[in-house]
Formats: sequence, structure tokens, C-alpha cells
Amino acid sequence: MEATLRPVFTQDLAVMLARLYTGRWPIVALRNGYHGMTGGTQGLTAVGFYKHQVPAGFGVEHLAVLKVYNPRLGPEASVEDIVRYHLNDLDDHLDSCMSDGQVAAFIAESTQGVGGVVTLPPGYLQGVYDRIRAVGGICIADEVQTGFGRTGTNFWGFQNHGVVPDVVTMAKSIGNGMPLAAVAAREDIMNELGRKAFFNTYGGGPVQTAVGREVLRIIDDEKLMDHCRDVKHSHIVGDVRGVGLLIGIEHIGESPAAEMKWAWNRLKEKGFLVGGPGPHGNIFRIAPPMCITKDDVDNFCTALDEVYAQVAARR
Repeated sequence: MEATLRPVFTQDLAVMLARLYTGRWPIVALRNGYHGMTGGTQGLTAVGFYKHQVPAGFGVEHLAVLKVYNPRLGPEASVEDIVRYHLNDLDDHLDSCMSDGQVAAFIAESTQGVGGVVTLPPGYLQGVYDRIRAVGGICIADEVQTGFGRTGTNFWGFQNHGVVPDVVTMAKSIGNGMPLAAVAAREDIMNELGRKAFFNTYGGGPVQTAVGREVLRIIDDEKLMDHCRDVKHSHIVGDVRGVGLLIGIEHIGESPAAEMKWAWNRLKEKGFLVGGPGPHGNIFRIAPPMCITKDDVDNFCTALDEVYAQVAARR
């Protein structure tokens, strides 16, 4: 395990490990995925708002992301139909677009955060992992937003999908505000770093790692993962989705992006900061502190009701 201060460094390191281990270059990722904004990780990221007009990490292929809400197959498509369609698309991509089908790694969030809080449907990650490994690649789970119990059902988001990745990247919740991030990988993959010198100026800092250990203790002692499940509450607009305390609210209407921005500012005036805006500027990304109380949730929902009433009155 390698600890660092910068979340984006974990993605850079994970990709480097994959390329060292496999001896290959191509990486497969998902559209609307967010994995950082450095020169290297902007290549992994596929949200236009976060991609500057500069050369970025290359050798990355982006697949269409699965959407159960408003899928490209139409409203009558079942979850099984959607998963099958996208796995077939991956088969075709590996066969026709990749050099001899060679892949270094697949990287994805189990629930896309910045990309609009889109949770991948059951069966998809299992199918992708099987296919990537069949052609000699490895699988990377980006757990920066979904890790450490935020989904309310498992400590890691990938566990909700019945898969075990080869590399896991983590940050944010690991330090509860303290700059801290880490990469965990299979021993044989991590050993690739031993072939050359490798270090990080702030890697393994004693203060940061002590905070990380204390955060883990608090998550366990205060049963915060169970708490994420128990206090979840949703207001339905176009679609409300997510897991535990990682929730997305997708707005619809004639001007959903403009109305979302207006509502976002009204919530800010009421003392509530929510994330956003998603790939089309119309999504609230709600990821509150895991220690949020039910009173806090009730207050937020009251404020959200009031703001949505104002939005309706403006139409």
C-alpha cells in the first residue's frame, strides 16, 4: 500500500502500476467518469467541464456509461437488456478498436460521483472484469467517493457489485478533511515499484497516517456505515439515485441546468452546500459528512422543499 497527500496521484500511480505489470499501454474507462485533473489524469476523466485545452494523458479509451434512467435503449429496456447491450459493446470495442485486444487496465467508479451520481447496474462490473482479465488486463476500482462505508451497505463500493479489483484507489473520507490518499494493490502488482527507485515527498507522512487510522476507528466505533444507510432521504424530481449518502438528483424541464443553478444558489443562501453539476449541468450531487444527523437531513429536506416550491413558482 502506498500513501500520499494528493488524491489524483493515486490514479496516476494506479495506471502506472497497471502498465508496468502488464507491459501494455491502453486503459479502458467510462464516459462521465472523473479521476482527476493533472496532466495524466485528465486523460482518464471524461467530463468536459474538467478537461482543459492542453495535451493530457493519452492511451485511454472511453466506453459509454450505463444509465438505467433515460437509457439509450429506450424507456422499455430492462436492466438486463441495458447491461447486455453495454457488455456487447465492450466485446466489440476490444475486438475492433484495441490493438490485438491488448489492455493494461479498466478503471471505474462503482457509482460515478462528479459524473452525476450514476450507480452502475448489477452484473455490469462483473462482466467487464471478466472480459478485461480474459485479455490480460487488470481492474482498478476508484473508491475516492464511494469508499469507507458511504454507500451504507459495504465498506467499499465495489463490494456492492460482487467483484474484487486488482488495484484500489482511495482518498477524501480516508482523512476526513486531512490531505490523505492511498493505493492498495495485489502484492505482485505493487512489487513492480521495486524494480526502480520510487518515492513521494509526502508519502506515508506520520501525521496524516495517524489521522487516517483514527478515522477508521471512528467509522467503526460510531457505526457510520450503518448511519449512512439509516439517514438516507430523497426528493424525487426527474430521477433520484445513488447509494447511502452519495445521492444524485437529476432535474428535468425546459431549462433544467438554469433551474438547477438557481436552486443551488438558493440552497447556498440557506446555508446548504451541495455538489454538482453533472455532465449536463442539471444534477445535484449530495455527499454530506458521514456523521450527519437526522435533524440535519430533515432541515436540508425542508430547505429543498422550499426551494423547489420557488422554482415551480418561477415557471
